[in-house]
Amino acid sequence: MYTYTRDWDEFLADIEGQAIGEAWASPSSIEANFEFTGTRTWDEAHSLLTHGWREGRSKLAESTEFAKAVTRQGVSEAWQHAPAGAFPHVPAYCAGIAECMMTPPGEEQRTSLPIVTIAVNIGAAHFTSTSVMINRGAAIVALIDSIEAQGQRVELICCTRSILHNNGGPLDIRVTVKRADEHVDLDRIAFTMAHPSMLRRMKFRIMEFTLPDREYGYGTPADLHDDDFEHGTMYIPKFSHSRREQRDMYGTEEQAVQTVADMWEAARTEWQVANDELDEAV
Repeated sequence: MYTYTRDWDEFLADIEGQAIGEAWASPSSIEANFEFTGTRTWDEAHSLLTHGWREGRSKLAESTEFAKAVTRQGVSEAWQHAPAGAFPHVPAYCAGIAECMMTPPGEEQRTSLPIVTIAVNIGAAHFTSTSVMINRGAAIVALIDSIEAQGQRVELICCTRSILHNNGGPLDIRVTVKRADEHVDLDRIAFTMAHPSMLRRMKFRIMEFTLPDREYGYGTPADLHDDDFEHGTMYIPKFSHSRREQRDMYGTEEQAVQTVADMWEAARTEWQVANDELDEAV
């Protein structure tokens, strides 16, 4: 089994500094396939990685369902909303709410709340559309913003698992996109969660400098398991191999928001049941 686990800065350094292995002739990470990758060149994709996908950020933030998803969640009284404050609450601004600036709670109160870890599997079949990826990405950003607006801190992990056919085992990739002590960087999250080049250029490049032998087809996307993560991690699975299921889950903004909201509620219920069982055992 091969593993690649990095924080954001380490990941950027590897992408810039690691050479493609000798076994990888005509690497797919640099192919000029715009419809598949959403970028025309490797340099264009690399620029989005390092500077963020501002166009995608705009698509996410201007999404009607994105704004509704956050504002209808309600905000904890620990956060003060006003026309002026420490930093902007982007969905509220996009929804036209005047009191769109936020002042965070005291650090003592904030650090006393549990950290929510969200692991998102970006694995997808070749036919997965850009619109489906963007819809899911918008819903994930809405969820993160909602959780943090209620005073909790979120750690975001981008992950994939590839079943390998020429290298003797699966490859697990995990990149920490946002640490719990960082504010939401919409440009960065838009690229990692919603842009096809994160999967079809950056993930491919990791395989090209990690695996000793060429992996034709770049493996088969697979899901990780509950025991791959610590208790308290919300896991968002890879895109379904079924076109119909992809459309049902993420075909529209509204469907995507509902799908991710249902996953969040299921995770919270699971954590509560586990905590109740622990309390009874004690």
